[in-house]
Amino acid sequence: KSLVSRNENDQKKTHSILLIVKLCSHFIKKKRIMLSRFRNVTIRHGKESKIIFTSIRSSSQDAPKNLFEVYEKNSHWMGQYERNPVIKTKISQNELSNLIGKESNRLAPLDLEHYISEHKREWQAGDLRTGAIGRKLGMSVLWTKEGFRHAVTLVQISDCRVIDTQISREDGGKDTVTQMILASGDYTNVDYIANTSREKLKWYLERGLFPKEFWAAFKVTNNALLMPGTEINASHFKPGQFIHLRGTTIYQGFQGVMKRWGMKGQPKTHGQSKTHRKMGATGGGQDPGRIFPGKKMAGVVGGKNSTTPPLKIFRINTKYNILYIKGHVPGEVGGFLRIHDSRYKKYPKPPYFPTIEESEMESLEEDLFEDHVVRPTDLSLEFPPYKL
Repeated sequence: KSLVSRNENDQKKTHSILLIVKLCSHFIKKKRIMLSRFRNVTIRHGKESKIIFTSIRSSSQDAPKNLFEVYEKNSHWMGQYERNPVIKTKISQNELSNLIGKESNRLAPLDLEHYISEHKREWQAGDLRTGAIGRKLGMSVLWTKEGFRHAVTLVQISDCRVIDTQISREDGGKDTVTQMILASGDYTNVDYIANTSREKLKWYLERGLFPKEFWAAFKVTNNALLMPGTEINASHFKPGQFIHLRGTTIYQGFQGVMKRWGMKGQPKTHGQSKTHRKMGATGGGQDPGRIFPGKKMAGVVGGKNSTTPPLKIFRINTKYNILYIKGHVPGEVGGFLRIHDSRYKKYPKPPYFPTIEESEMESLEEDLFEDHVVRPTDLSLEFPPYKL
């Protein structure tokens, strides 16, 4: 009733809709006629409105019973055709020469020196430069001008060189990621070299290198690439900047919950028998009837990769390439560490980009200190007496 309009055409449309609704309700109730048997529905308007149906087939006997009858009625379906047809088009001589030139450029080795000089520019915020590989020497102490004593870790960067430079396809190369591979230390153990795979030795021989003791990959931007053979030393960093160090923690074997997680343990007395260093209840009763994954229990401690939060460089010795880093770092004394700039802290001064040059190294002092660190040659710290 809401569809009724004063216009005659609208009244005809409204009447047609009402007829179709009545017919559908009749089909649903009687279930005598299947709508799928009809192809067209036409409505004639006049004194008496009528609905005319055009049937798809007169009876179920005309329907094909199997695939043979389907293909008999549709013989054109049996024709042979190509699944992936090759569309052949004429190509000119200039287009052909251009395609050959692109393919030859793709297969030709990349001129790395020309690529680096072409993309070289000054450092900007967001650029990533390479890191370094160092060895942990031990720990010491430095004082600040405020009178506080800080523990520092000594890390030496020695014999760290670029052994391979990789450029991604997005930047115009052939690799998946734009990165540089750095290595440090030559193998002195002959047994290890004898057990090294042939593919790994071939990779080193193609670059004219002896198998290295430790290597690591550092992702960089295309304007921070360096030529293979470039040496990275402690002057690559600046005092006062923050860095991340990644190494393997000291392996301590299988330990209990008191040493692994710092749990309290059980009482010594009041009925406790041989449970003084155990964890107690695990919490898996009838409900939920199991132990949840991640439950703190006894297990292996150490021997895993760990990355430090941003740590500040207090001092740099350019003669022996030693970094004095505030805090402790993972790994045993003599272990290798991956060092790279922190992305979460700003540089106190613009860094050497992509690395320090030889002309700049000559003007550096032997010891570089952060502004708030006391030098060994400074006078003793003096503070006014406390007021009682």
